Amino acid sequence: MKKKQHTSVIRRMYAGFAMMVILFTAMVFMMLDGTSRIHQQLQQVTDTALPLVSYSNQASVRLLAADKLFKDFLTSQDPARMDAYEGLFTDAHARFSDSLAQLVILNRDNAEVQHQLTTLTAIEQRYFQEAQTAMVNYRTQMLAQHERQQSTRQFQRLYTTLYDDMKEQLADQRNVAITMMSKNYFLKLKQTETITSDALATEDIDAINKAIRNNKRYVNHVGNAYRSLSTMMPALKMAFDQPIARYMRDIGQSGGALDAHYQYIESRNKLYDNIHTLAAEIDKATQILDSFRHYASGQMDSAIDRADVAYQQGYKKALIFGGIMAALAMAIGWYVAQSVRKPLQSTLTTLEALANGDMTKRNDVNQSVEFSQLGVYINSLADNLQEILGRLSQASGELTTVAEQNQATTSDAKQRLHEQRQQTASVATAMTEMEHSVTEVSQSAQNTMQRIHDVEHASQTGREVMNNNIDTAQQLSARLDESVQAVANLQQTSGHIGSILDVIRNIADQTNLLALNAAIEAARAGDQGRGFAVVADEVRVLAKRTTDSTAEIEQMITTLQDRASQTMTLMQSCLTEMDNSIEQANNANAAMEAIQAIIQEISMMSAHIAHAAEEQRDTTASTARTLEGISHIADANFASMEEVAAASQTLDVLVHQQNDLVQRFKL
Repeated sequence: MKKKQHTSVIRRMYAGFAMMVILFTAMVFMMLDGTSRIHQQLQQVTDTALPLVSYSNQASVRLLAADKLFKDFLTSQDPARMDAYEGLFTDAHARFSDSLAQLVILNRDNAEVQHQLTTLTAIEQRYFQEAQTAMVNYRTQMLAQHERQQSTRQFQRLYTTLYDDMKEQLADQRNVAITMMSKNYFLKLKQTETITSDALATEDIDAINKAIRNNKRYVNHVGNAYRSLSTMMPALKMAFDQPIARYMRDIGQSGGALDAHYQYIESRNKLYDNIHTLAAEIDKATQILDSFRHYASGQMDSAIDRADVAYQQGYKKALIFGGIMAALAMAIGWYVAQSVRKPLQSTLTTLEALANGDMTKRNDVNQSVEFSQLGVYINSLADNLQEILGRLSQASGELTTVAEQNQATTSDAKQRLHEQRQQTASVATAMTEMEHSVTEVSQSAQNTMQRIHDVEHASQTGREVMNNNIDTAQQLSARLDESVQAVANLQQTSGHIGSILDVIRNIADQTNLLALNAAIEAARAGDQGRGFAVVADEVRVLAKRTTDSTAEIEQMITTLQDRASQTMTLMQSCLTEMDNSIEQANNANAAMEAIQAIIQEISMMSAHIAHAAEEQRDTTASTARTLEGISHIADANFASMEEVAAASQTLDVLVHQQNDLVQRFKL
């Protein structure tokens, strides 16, 4: 009798998870509430405190930048740079005004900082107005300093002129009155110079005023003393009227050196007052901006404290709800586990038996809804597997027989393909070697034909050279004939010269006899014939020299005739040899022509041989390529057969493995 089925496990799990989702949703809402409160505090920091700090820092930086430009203006003495700094200072004023306006807009609803913002706005107006005034005073000071320097140098030059030059003018004066008035003049002039120099060296405004008042009194004294001197010495007026007037203006009148020094000191003091006032305003503005930052820091600290309180409350609530959820999840998990463990254990036992090969094991279906359905499916799967394994066992035996037959057939075909591949490779190798041999024969025929062409060209060149040699030999034979005739002419001429020498020798002998007779006659004449005896001796000496020279010439001509005879004999021998050479050259030329004809025939035969060898090489190459293709096909067939054999062997192994696997199951 079947047991009553239990409630669905899925429904139990759904109910448990639904309760957990409700608790989780409640916890999420609680955490979102805490996060919202923290976000409100952070939003307050972001919307109020941080912008206040940011804009305060921005305003502070821009104010300090403007103050730096102002100080750069005060440290510059170049008018162009001063104008540039003034323009930059105006821009910095505009940027600070923008930052201050943003602070005012940001805190228009914040009553705590309204007073400081009003004070900061007033400081901004006072500071930049005072800075403009200071810039004007600085420019005034620069101008006053320039005028003071020029006036001081002019004052020193005038004093030198009025003192030293005046002394030179008065040095030669012997008038007592002029001497007394000049002493009074130089005394008053020295007093005014001392007062003025002391005033120019001091920066005390009261001392400068006192010096101006004293000089106004001494100006009259100096003027009176000079007028007295110029009255006594009218020549002084032209040289010193203008210098004394300028000097009197410099020491006590408006526009003079003391007045320029007074204006410089006064403008500098005003500038110092401006700088002091601006420093105080900068300090006040910085204190106010720092108070903004302190206020913002306080707001941030307060918001962070409130956010920390909200975080602590949310953390405690999260721990409480988390504990409740953990306990509930454990209870639901235990209940679901108890509902699942027993039917799951039964199912695992059945699956373990099936996995171990017992195909007769079946699952108990008297469980909960889900596990009952699972048992039915497992039992159906076991039935199907049992039937499939039975059929697979029968097919595996038949497949084993077929695999063994296929392997034997494959081995036989593989052996035959191997023999065919070896024979085809041997034929292909032989054809390749034959192709190389034919190629070498063709190449040798080409080389032979090229050498024959070279020999033919060389024989043609030799025949041409031979013809040139024959022509040259014939020309040389003609020249030798001419040379033989010239030597014969030379020998005949030498004979004529011998005859002439005989005549000269006879003349010399007669001259010698005449000279001897003259000497004898002179000796007979005594002193009167002494001069004639001298002449006779000279003639006799000359006749002897002529005789000696004629003998030498005769000997040389005899030698020349002998050499000419020998030369003519040699030339006639050379002429004979030249005729023989021309005849042999003609014979060699005929032989070269015969050789050239034979070479032409050999060249034609070599061309035929080369053409035939080329055709044979092409045929052999085509045959070799065909055999190589057959060899590749045989290799491919052999490789395919090896793959088939390997596949057959693998199939045989797999069939045996399949049989082993099927035998493991209990059917």
